[in-house]
Amino acid sequence: MPPTKPKPDPNKKIVVKPQEELPADYKFVKDDHSRDPLQDKPTKNIVTTSKYHTLQGRRKRNEDDHLEWNHPRMNEKMGKTDGVMRTFYCVFDGHGGVATAEYCGDHLGSLLCRELQENDDPRVAMHKALIQCDKDLDEDQEDENTGATAICVYIEGNNMYVANLGDSRAVLYRDGTAKPLSFDHKVTDKLEKDHIISLGGAVCPDDPSLPPEEPPTCFCAKCWWHCMENATFLQGAQRLWPGGLQVARAIGDFRSKPMCTNDSDLFQYKLEDKDAFIVIACDGVWDVVKNETACNVVNKDKGDPEKSCKRLAEYAFEHGSTDNISVLIVKLGERTTL
Repeated sequence: MPPTKPKPDPNKKIVVKPQEELPADYKFVKDDHSRDPLQDKPTKNIVTTSKYHTLQGRRKRNEDDHLEWNHPRMNEKMGKTDGVMRTFYCVFDGHGGVATAEYCGDHLGSLLCRELQENDDPRVAMHKALIQCDKDLDEDQEDENTGATAICVYIEGNNMYVANLGDSRAVLYRDGTAKPLSFDHKVTDKLEKDHIISLGGAVCPDDPSLPPEEPPTCFCAKCWWHCMENATFLQGAQRLWPGGLQVARAIGDFRSKPMCTNDSDLFQYKLEDKDAFIVIACDGVWDVVKNETACNVVNKDKGDPEKSCKRLAEYAFEHGSTDNISVLIVKLGERTTL
């Protein structure tokens, strides 16, 4: 007998924010600093260079994409002439096909520019841009089974803002130490799991005892994005139902909404002179490589983006990654006072 779907507890306090709009009293409680971006203006420009490398790895196709907007693209897009350098970097880890990841890569940069012109707080702008990207995708895309995680880094002078949906991750190399800039939204995380269950979803293994609305034994391409030969490997993984996701937040995945939310975590940081580079990568890296190890691998090339992103991707593959592997390295170079 398959288990009955867990019922939401109406008395349970849920800390995950509503996904529709940003509340007026929203508190950025997970910031690295308590700075107010309306008061804490950038004091320096940081010249950034970046490079992206992706491997199909052991999957049948590559479903990842990315976004690299180096200076002065964002300033030109927004008509900014204030001398502040603005850059935007993202990695999108697609699942169920590459369509959602490609859509994000094509549209999120323009959406952020529009929101930055309407919102003084970059955190609000990033949050709204991701929600709008999800809404636009819902109108344009017919396949409700495709989705993508998103890890986004926006740099304005020496202020850095990070938005995250899913289990891709950004890590900063500061003074010889790996500093995580985000944390993963796995369905096994207690807060994420509580949120899913509160909305009537379930988190359980992909085995014959799945909720009754899910096909318990079929792994064909029509209803699942893994082929039959992967069924044994996948057995026992904890997943969100409906949809069979291993992440609790993502763009797309409309079959799994609202349990899978488009409500991003937001972080604010002040970049320092001892910051060398940022590693932005999908879980194809982080499933097999620790933060410190990834930074050490990249640092072998002194943070050179072109060499180091390829080196890290190949390192993850050699150490057993079974997923697509996508790495974006942002080197933090010369500082100039504003």
